Amino acid sequence: MSISKNPLTNYFKKKNIVDNVEEVHEVEIQSNSIEETEALHIKRLKPNELTDSTINTTDDTNTASTISLTAASSILSSSNERDPCHGSTKAKDHILLGPFQPKTNFPTVNGRRFRSEWYTTYQWLEYSLALNRAFCFPCRLRNNCKYDGAFANTGFSHWKNGRARFNDHQAANYHKEAFEIWKTGLQNYNNNTDVLKLINQQHSKQANENRMYLKEIIRTIHLLTRQGISFDVSAMVPSVRNNFGIISALYNLIESSTKRHVIFEEIQEEAGLKALTIKQLSDTRWTCRWNCLKVVLTRYPQIISTLQVMEAPESHLLIHSMERFDFVFHLFIMSEIYLITNILSKYLQSSHICISQALNQVKMTVNALESLRNETEFERFYSTALQISEENEIDPPKELRKKKVPVRFGGGDKTLNALNIEDHYRINTYYAVLDTIITSIKTRFDENIIIDVLLMEKLFLTKTLLNENELKQLSKQYSLNYDDLRGEQRLYKAKLSTSTYQSQATLSEIRLFILENHLNACLPVMDELFKILWTIPVNTCTCERSFSTLRRIKTYLRSTTGEYRLSGLALLNIEREVEIDYGEIVKEFISAKNTRKIVF
Repeated sequence: MSISKNPLTNYFKKKNIVDNVEEVHEVEIQSNSIEETEALHIKRLKPNELTDSTINTTDDTNTASTISLTAASSILSSSNERDPCHGSTKAKDHILLGPFQPKTNFPTVNGRRFRSEWYTTYQWLEYSLALNRAFCFPCRLRNNCKYDGAFANTGFSHWKNGRARFNDHQAANYHKEAFEIWKTGLQNYNNNTDVLKLINQQHSKQANENRMYLKEIIRTIHLLTRQGISFDVSAMVPSVRNNFGIISALYNLIESSTKRHVIFEEIQEEAGLKALTIKQLSDTRWTCRWNCLKVVLTRYPQIISTLQVMEAPESHLLIHSMERFDFVFHLFIMSEIYLITNILSKYLQSSHICISQALNQVKMTVNALESLRNETEFERFYSTALQISEENEIDPPKELRKKKVPVRFGGGDKTLNALNIEDHYRINTYYAVLDTIITSIKTRFDENIIIDVLLMEKLFLTKTLLNENELKQLSKQYSLNYDDLRGEQRLYKAKLSTSTYQSQATLSEIRLFILENHLNACLPVMDELFKILWTIPVNTCTCERSFSTLRRIKTYLRSTTGEYRLSGLALLNIEREVEIDYGEIVKEFISAKNTRKIVF
């Protein structure tokens, strides 16, 4: 029988091939250098080549001699992060995952190799693919190098004595202590009794609560800043101003106390009326003033009864001021006037009106107020005020005392043509209030001041062509080319005539019309004019709110508020219709400083 056919002989030949490769590196192996030995095994047995065929290869021995430490280090760096070759630091990062126990075709060296069955017998055992060595996970985790460096640091690879060496290591006290610490830590974590885990859970809970509190604070600030007020001129007449002062004091007396407010409600219910609340006067809002005057006028007897029941010193002064014909007359005429101007106030607050539409509403309001300025309407107001005074047992108005000229200056009456009491109320009160309000409204909406805006609205919103003078005025006012404007007007009106809009469209409709037909690109001069028209506000509600808000924000309690914070609070009030994502604010607030990430 030939040697080549003898299986036993072939077995030893396979072994000799490996031995021949190792003889080339006899110096490195005898030097017992761990790094060089690891490099030899890594080069010969890469993780993706760990098969039984590795032994059966007949590689040339010169190829094996090219193994270097550089190749070994590159393979080590690319190995699994849980691989024991990374030391105790990585073991701490993967403590919950436990030992690294890969199952693969382990490489054979000198006829011996690592066996996966050992994982079941020794739970602490782990294997390094990069080094082809065995480690103890608890000892590596605790870094027990001074007791057994092989299992904690360098690794064990003498597979012939594997079981005996594993049993000796398992019976060692330092291993038992490390194993117990590891198992106790896992048990505490799984049972939620781990100190670090409990601290982390409590911190997470506290951070979530802090985020909720922060979000509620932001929501509260946003709610408190969404307030605003406007302006009015009716109080310019001294007699009217005095009446508003009485009503303001009445509100402060009754509505500032819950007990007094309940008394007022009970008196209304006893009279079989619906319980109303006296509204607070606003310095400028016509709507607020109308609501307040309406309640005082319709609940006048009940308010007097409430003041008589109260024991406050101010109530007697208010009764004396309210039980006068002068107060009743001013209350009645101002209620009628604010009833008319309140409609204009609501209309001007709309965000979808143009200047021409606003002027039409203003003209209607002015005409309605001017229709009240006659003898007939005055007699109606005056007789109604006398009737209310008679029903509430209020003395009628008395004739004014005539002033005398001192004797040293000649004596006699100061005024020859003295007015009777009715003429006094008609001229000095009724006509004075109407003239003041009408003049103020006309001044604010003077067509001569906003003529350019009216021309632009006629240009864009209607199908009527502007004449030559109107086009020249616009081109001169805004420094535009007259010829280009005249030509583009023709093109624009021709396109607008084909649309479905009626005699006059709105700004929003025209904006969509221009964008859909790309007129902003082909009509540059008209586009420039439309931008000017689009940015001119019809009313100043938003602007007035910004100034009115400052009075509420910049109080004497906030005298040291900085400009940055004051601007932010005012902006929240001005743009109160804008939707705010509180979650994004919380994230931005936390990310501004690293210390906040700990709390939130």
